[in-house]
Amino acid sequence: MEDKTFKIVGNDISDGYHTFGELYDHRCALFVALCLMRRDDVVWKKDHYEGWDCVYLKTNLGQISYHVPAYRFRSVLEHNFIRDESFEYDGHTPTDALHRLGLLIGGLHSVVPVNHIPDATKMAKPEAGE
Repeated sequence: MEDKTFKIVGNDISDGYHTFGELYDHRCALFVALCLMRRDDVVWKKDHYEGWDCVYLKTNLGQISYHVPAYRFRSVLEHNFIRDESFEYDGHTPTDALHRLGLLIGGLHSVVPVNHIPDATKMAKPEAGE
């Protein structure tokens, strides 16, 4: 595997394909999209941090939450989810959230870190009928 080179692009960091900001925007949009599929399990807090709302997805595994930029998602939050300023955070960590997401997307024990995904070209192909 070749070494990655990171560079500064404007005020952001890039791996040559994406900037950190672009990936963060994608993460926020994908989480809100997931929440839209589970509207009854979502609550949000307005201005949890200045300019940032916090969105909580309640699951039987525990909460998954992310801060999302208010300027981009507030309208979606206001029109689709219950706002609950008294909702209590369960103390989950980013690692807990990633683990819970992994379990939600297919019963995985956790999401496999990108640097541990095997090279598909080196994996054995299943025999016919397997």
